[in-house]
Amino acid sequence: MKPRSARSLAYKIVRRFDPQRSHVTEALARELSRTEDRQRCTDLVLGTLRHRQTIDHILATLAGRPVPRISPQLLCVLRVAVYELCYCHQTPPYAIVHEAVEDTKRRGGRKQVAFVNGVLRQIGRQISDRQALISQTDPQTLLVTGPTHGCEFGRPLLPHLGEDPQGYLTTCFSLPAWLVQSWLDTYGFETTRDLCVASNRRPATTLRVNPLQTTDAEFLESLVQYGLSPTLCEPGLIQVRGSGDVTEIPGFAQGHFSIQDRAAYQVVNLMQPTRDETLLDYCAAPGGKTTHLAESTQDRARIYATDKESKRLQRVKENADRLRLKSVITLPWEAVADPAPYDAVLLDVPCSNTGVLAKRVEVRYRLSAKGCVHLQETQLELLGRAADLITAKGYICYSTCSIQPDENDRLIQRFLEKDRRFQLARESLMLPSAGEPDQDGGYVAILVRGSGLPG
Repeated sequence: MKPRSARSLAYKIVRRFDPQRSHVTEALARELSRTEDRQRCTDLVLGTLRHRQTIDHILATLAGRPVPRISPQLLCVLRVAVYELCYCHQTPPYAIVHEAVEDTKRRGGRKQVAFVNGVLRQIGRQISDRQALISQTDPQTLLVTGPTHGCEFGRPLLPHLGEDPQGYLTTCFSLPAWLVQSWLDTYGFETTRDLCVASNRRPATTLRVNPLQTTDAEFLESLVQYGLSPTLCEPGLIQVRGSGDVTEIPGFAQGHFSIQDRAAYQVVNLMQPTRDETLLDYCAAPGGKTTHLAESTQDRARIYATDKESKRLQRVKENADRLRLKSVITLPWEAVADPAPYDAVLLDVPCSNTGVLAKRVEVRYRLSAKGCVHLQETQLELLGRAADLITAKGYICYSTCSIQPDENDRLIQRFLEKDRRFQLARESLMLPSAGEPDQDGGYVAILVRGSGLPG
């Protein structure tokens, strides 16, 4: 099969992808073999979906035709092209317009070609600076594309920041209005703006070194030899950009590393497990924290892993096998009580994923305030189950990849008021950041039963 261009394949994926029904990473995995420029195609798809609400706002303002009246085929071409014009300053505008027009020629008639060409040229004429400094630009004219820069237009496009901060942030960053308002209420404007930037960043790939198979220094050297420019974030954690297919990075098959963000990495670090403990990872799939438990205890603890979805539980075993870990035992969901009681239960609960919006781009289309309330009841139910699985002096490590207080510290307080056997030993909240090194967000709390503290 003849390889397709990155843009052409991106048009197809964006058009067919339904964020309400599937994960974008799965859609990419099915299609990327059709192009030689996988990294570029991935950026076009993820970027277009991250910024789709903002892109549609630009089209509605400048295209001269309401977005619902644009055919789905042309709309996908326009969305990808507008994403490139506004958020990919390295690509020349003429190349973006030319390929969009050529792709339209292959799919449509003369009127469609003229329409696409006219819309993109009109938008291009309105852009005055694709790399304007945020600090020197009127917010109403600027689409923020990173921590310090944005794409400046020659006319106001966004709601007035001072009069409508929620409307401004929602439109500029393509995020649900209720979510932005909840961040404003919790964190204030400046932090909320930083959260919005971080939620739309192009995330780096963060690798957790397996200390049982290699060292930081050896692994860093292998990455340099491979042609990457790695950054050591902290001991055991290395970040790279432009890594492509991670399975092709040296050491993957040998179990030298796993993919794990800094926010997820803090969970086991705060837990401080020991090698003489019996541990349960209650919502384990795909196994990132399970295998981190094994590595942190020199593969000598007794680690049980379960998940409600049996197919996903198989991935835990596959990851443990690749990392050459022997201490991980997978259990069916209904069998977790058999080896109980456990010294500790790691409870990484289902959550809203508001700390990982940059990577889970479909989440912003699925989130609702009502859905978050339902999640909280599930989280409390799981905490109650975990409480009955530990020893008299055991502890629970509760974690989410959410930054919503109602799923984190407020929910923990609800649980502690309900079950007086437990007390909060320590907790940590990490917010998403677009800085260097960048990171997702998440929360972790250690709840102890009895008077003893873990670690």
